[in-house]
Amino acid sequence: MAYINYVLRSSQDWSTQFKSLLIRCLTEKGSGRRVERSLRQMEELCSLPSRCESSKEDRLRGVFASRLPPIYEVLKSRGELEMELGLYSSAMETFTKLSLWHPLIVCCHRAGRNGKAEELIRQRLAVEETPVLYCSLSDVTSDPQYWHKAWELSNQKSARAMRGLAFHYLRACEFEKSMEYFEKTLAINSLQLGCWFSYGCASLASSNYEKAAAAFRRAVSLNPDNFEAWNNLAAAYARSHQKPRAFAVLQDAIKCSYDNWKVWENYTVIGADCGQIAEVIRGGHRILDLTGKWQDEQVVKYLTKCVMDNIVDATNKPSSLHKPALLKLLGHTTSKVTNCSAIWRCYGQLLLDDKNISPETLERGTQCLQKAYRCATNKPGWEKDLEKCQLNTEILKELVDSYKTVANKKHLSTARLQLKGHISRLKQGHTDPVTKDISNESIKTYLLELENMLSHLPTPTDS
Repeated sequence: MAYINYVLRSSQDWSTQFKSLLIRCLTEKGSGRRVERSLRQMEELCSLPSRCESSKEDRLRGVFASRLPPIYEVLKSRGELEMELGLYSSAMETFTKLSLWHPLIVCCHRAGRNGKAEELIRQRLAVEETPVLYCSLSDVTSDPQYWHKAWELSNQKSARAMRGLAFHYLRACEFEKSMEYFEKTLAINSLQLGCWFSYGCASLASSNYEKAAAAFRRAVSLNPDNFEAWNNLAAAYARSHQKPRAFAVLQDAIKCSYDNWKVWENYTVIGADCGQIAEVIRGGHRILDLTGKWQDEQVVKYLTKCVMDNIVDATNKPSSLHKPALLKLLGHTTSKVTNCSAIWRCYGQLLLDDKNISPETLERGTQCLQKAYRCATNKPGWEKDLEKCQLNTEILKELVDSYKTVANKKHLSTARLQLKGHISRLKQGHTDPVTKDISNESIKTYLLELENMLSHLPTPTDS
């Protein structure tokens, strides 16, 4: 653009000025801020030859050196620009004036005037039958027979006909048929990025993960910045039980779309499966920064278990080394998400998992378990769900053990009240109204354990 601007300021030749302005219009049409100026300048250039006051000699000076295009080429460029901007009526007028039937048909189709487009196509077919016209007719009518006709007319050389059939069956969720036609169109023209991506999606949907991976690999080789292709390639590897390769591919996806929380979410899930604890923690922080929330309970439970059990991670280091980073992540998470019982419980368990625990850390861990129990029991009707009864009972038992460790009057009184309330809720939810008996053996076991804890709980005066 700097060179064009210099030529516009210094050159006096009419043809050079015209060509420079045309190049600037075509360059600026891709800029959102300058597209309006580009369109106005293009309209001015199209009308300039008919009202130009310069002599013929002045206009012809430098015409061959500047390679000035004929006016119909400039009008065609204006029509294409108008079509890109959605000015379909103006574009149709331009293409009709120039008798450019194919762009006119495309313009009618985009404007939703399929009847007009079909009429134009059939008029042209009456003059000459071509594969392009039959493909356009199928695009307008969504009738696959015309794509087959185009394929036959082209002697099996029309990539567009096979591409149309492939996308037709992909939209109809007939993935096996779609894959067959994608393979044919890509055999003719292997540089169709959209087709490689869609072929991979069809293969993924039909559980053909080997073909899906091959298609997405080809897509990212054509466009390395396509994060969706990287993401889907990782999905193909993950579903074919190649988690390490999937994790490596997701690292490339993140480079292409660093601010996409969905990619980061996949990164944390696959990273957890691969034992990449440090990277999962990094991913959790990034999701919180992008969305303000992160509630992947399974990943948090996995990280907590790894650190507490000191499992060796993917880098052959003990997971206990990641405890400070995980505590920081859980602190970050609970500052954003305050109503998730599982995350509060993991946070509390991790804080209390210390042989030389300080009183301050013990108090923080107890508070986390209190919040976990409160979040779990705030949901109405939990006492009627056997699975929730088991989970909430386990949280309460951990909380009571923590209360005993703290062993102050306030906490022991709270433990007694919570145990009595929990026992009452379990009995209320599972006692038969007629026989007044509890038939579920699991609930009976929970009640016996809780009543035993209650009976052995030190009284506040004993502490």
